[in-house]
Amino acid sequence: MICTRLAGGLGNQLFQLAAAVAMRAEGQSKVYLGTAGLGSYRAQRSFDMAQLLDLPPWCVGGAAQAGEHKLADRLMTARIGRWLLGSGVSDRNFGVRLAAGRREPAARWLWLDGYFQQCWGWEEFGPVLSTMLPWVRTAAMEESPPAADCLIHVRGGDFLGSEVHRVVDVSFYVRALESMRLQRPTLRSAWVVTDDRAYAGPVLDALARAHPDVDLAFGTHATGGWLGDFALLRRAPARILGNSTFSWWAAALDSHHSLTLSPNQWTRGVPRRLFLPWEAVVPV
Repeated sequence: MICTRLAGGLGNQLFQLAAAVAMRAEGQSKVYLGTAGLGSYRAQRSFDMAQLLDLPPWCVGGAAQAGEHKLADRLMTARIGRWLLGSGVSDRNFGVRLAAGRREPAARWLWLDGYFQQCWGWEEFGPVLSTMLPWVRTAAMEESPPAADCLIHVRGGDFLGSEVHRVVDVSFYVRALESMRLQRPTLRSAWVVTDDRAYAGPVLDALARAHPDVDLAFGTHATGGWLGDFALLRRAPARILGNSTFSWWAAALDSHHSLTLSPNQWTRGVPRRLFLPWEAVVPV
């Protein structure tokens, strides 16, 4: 059994699931996604993946399963994966385990506790993404492509409360759109997709001043909410992302592999190792 402690929003949860998939021995291991920690932070989260993915039978999680795994939840609440030697997997040793090609043997317990964003490159991540892609719920993602040539994601809200997440600024988006236009000379329109219009407003204004010949507006989606934003970003014909793993996963799960421009950091001062083959970097 692989027990994975979920923490954070959708992007974090997807990386935590991906780490469990990477550790799983084919046909041998079950995965339990512990959700007890999602409500223990200032920005409380829910089991967002359940709305996006149809998990395979060997992968369970959420409130419906918690009663069957009370002991596992207690151990994960105690952060067992961070300190247990041998069977504990955290950000400190995940990369080493991947490099060694280790997988869980039958009947062994692994305890995963980390964010698992900086520990791998595309060579290790690509096969895991291929495994996860068929799990995307078609009904949740059925949406016509947006009526814009490019989508620009601006993350605000609680994301701004941490200094480590203050990676991009207005000038980044202006430079990114310049770069996008060099690669897409026919680009005539762009939508800004955001969870915080008050924060994203100055970004939209600056883009309009720098690119007066581009039709710029806030993007809209019929269903609204984070799932609507995710579906919109996933179907974008081209996209510019900030340092949000939420929007990065929308690009990762895009089977059309639309051109994606993004910064070279997710957290301030920490260079990224993982990039999609259809992703180009705009330095911060």
